[in-house]
Amino acid sequence: MGIKRKFQVFSAVIGVLLALVSIVGFITADSNLETSVEAEVTAVVGNESAELDGWFKEKKASATYASNLMSSFKGDKARVESVDSLSSISSDKEILDLNVGTEDDFFASYYGGVMTGKLIPKERPWYNDAKNAGKTVFTDPYVDRNTGKLVVSAVSPFNGSSGFYGVVCTDIALDIVSERAKAAKYRGEAGQGIVFDGNGAILGTAGKEEIMSDVRKVKGIGEHFDEIMKSDSGFFTYEGDDGEQVFGYMKMPSSGWIFGLSVPYDYVFAPVSNLKLVYGVLTVVGFIIVVAMCLKFADMITTP
Repeated sequence: MGIKRKFQVFSAVIGVLLALVSIVGFITADSNLETSVEAEVTAVVGNESAELDGWFKEKKASATYASNLMSSFKGDKARVESVDSLSSISSDKEILDLNVGTEDDFFASYYGGVMTGKLIPKERPWYNDAKNAGKTVFTDPYVDRNTGKLVVSAVSPFNGSSGFYGVVCTDIALDIVSERAKAAKYRGEAGQGIVFDGNGAILGTAGKEEIMSDVRKVKGIGEHFDEIMKSDSGFFTYEGDDGEQVFGYMKMPSSGWIFGLSVPYDYVFAPVSNLKLVYGVLTVVGFIIVVAMCLKFADMITTP
């Protein structure tokens, strides 16, 4: 093989190596970008879920305070049945109503007054849930028939002088859930938040879904419902009605609700397209320059 031919082969090898280096560089940069995006989306949903979880704990503490107050009356019937003692809690505008039910079938609402005989506490699921749990628990979210608002009730048992005496029920408006879902944005600009509970009921959304509809029917997200409920957090891509999306989610410890954020794939990974262009141009230009220089050098040393 002549020396010129050898230089031609050498230039081809150098060009291929250059292309391989560029490809490896692109794959590494792309992988690092994906990791960075996942971390950013997870951070957004983490912050939002932490705020909602903190709010949830505050409402739980209010219900616990009310039951502790009732327990302090040690079964004094007159004081227990005077719901005015709960006035300090009623100042919370997110608490729509306060209810007290006892073992002797007394029932009263802070705003509705005494309703003994009209409603038997021991026949209400929330009453028995709190009694059986022996601590403050929450009902499943529901739409209040009087206000039409999405509500959850925090129910907490209290004792008399000789043991369990009754339950305090606080009805809490969930307007904040949709507010947080609408406020959640990737880099402050893009994305749609969604919140749903362990039963799949949508509690808040920035999208077109109806409140209390089933998240399992949401294209792209619903197919991952079982996977989502088995983990505390996660990240995946899906094809939705608005095109390809990335979805990050986080479970709220106090409620088990899921806070998720969908962001358009093209928006999140726009830098990848730029990387492809840059690495592509550099590879082609570098290949041409190396081959041209090698061939030129081969001509120079083989020309008499």
